[in-house]
Amino acid sequence: MWHALAFAKSFGKVCWPVAFAAALGLAGCAHAPGSFDDPDSGGSTFSNLAALVQFKKPPPSQAPAEHVVCPDIIILDGTANDRVYGKGDQTNENLRYQFSLNDVARDCKIDGNQISLKIGAAGKILLGPVGAPGNFTAPVRIAIVRESDQDPVVSKLYGVPVTVPAGKSEAPFTLVTDQIEIPYTHANAQHDYTIKVGFDAAGATKTGRTRGRRHH
Repeated sequence: MWHALAFAKSFGKVCWPVAFAAALGLAGCAHAPGSFDDPDSGGSTFSNLAALVQFKKPPPSQAPAEHVVCPDIIILDGTANDRVYGKGDQTNENLRYQFSLNDVARDCKIDGNQISLKIGAAGKILLGPVGAPGNFTAPVRIAIVRESDQDPVVSKLYGVPVTVPAGKSEAPFTLVTDQIEIPYTHANAQHDYTIKVGFDAAGATKTGRTRGRRHH
């Protein structure tokens, strides 16, 4: 999916197929991708995630930081969930587990000729009929794409650990990146870059981070 669609422009809500969502008892659509400076995004999960990525404000004794409008952040269409199946058919009955992304957030500031960003993603793992509790790794890719030519200036795969305890069927996970820097051109950075977030199981398989039969 990342190889086919990674750098095509893609905005708005990401929806699971209704039949599959109903089979798992899930809502049909994930929360609309959010951003730190969007007060209407709503939801406690998003509020917590936005707080985690927020840069510390300078002390009152320092001059106010120069304002910059952060790049838009989206969940790339087709990468909001990642399903892993047992041996045999790729059916709902043979599902081991599914990762899903619920919210994304970012904050940014100007550091000289660079824009510094912190990016967050929140989601969960849900065990399927043939799944079992244990330790898992969610393969989340974050790419920052230059709008002028749709080339990535940053693309990194994160292995996010998540544990489903014994007796449970799901568990949440959260990713907050270290500081990421991209070139600064002007204060309206939303015109220069787009941040794209999603699962990249193919990339994880190449690096040996995951095992199992996947379908997206």
